[in-house]
Amino acid sequence: MHKDKDGSLVFKRGKYSYRFESTNYNNHCLKHPKLNIDKHLKEIEDAISDPDKITRGPKTNQKAYYKVINYKNQRDGILVSVWKVVVFLNKGGGEIATAFDFSAYNYQVIHSLEKTIWTKQNSLI
Repeated sequence: MHKDKDGSLVFKRGKYSYRFESTNYNNHCLKHPKLNIDKHLKEIEDAISDPDKITRGPKTNQKAYYKVINYKNQRDGILVSVWKVVVFLNKGGGEIATAFDFSAYNYQVIHSLEKTIWTKQNSLI
C-alpha cells in the first residue's frame, strides 16, 4: 500500500491496483475510526491481496473481498470477524467503495444477493 500525491490510498493485487480516493477515505474514517490505524490498513491490504472469499454483487462490475481476522467456536457455530472490501472494477483495477469490519456467524457473512466467484481452500466463510 502507498499514498498517491492527492492523498488517495493505493492497494496492489498482482498487476492490478485498487484505489481508495482521499475524499471517500476521509469520509469513511469518520464512520469507521479503525481505518486510521496502520494495522487495519494492512488487514485491508491482506483482504485484497489474499482474500478468503470473493463475491460478485448485484452490479456486474462490483466485487467484495472478504478476509477472516479471527474466529471463535461457539455452540451455535463459528463466530468470525471479517474485513469486507467492496470494489467497483475498471480497466486497471478498481475503486474501493467501502471497507469495514464486522462479526457474524460464518454462515451469515455473505449476503444473499452476492454470488461467490472464488473461495480459498479451508476458508471459514
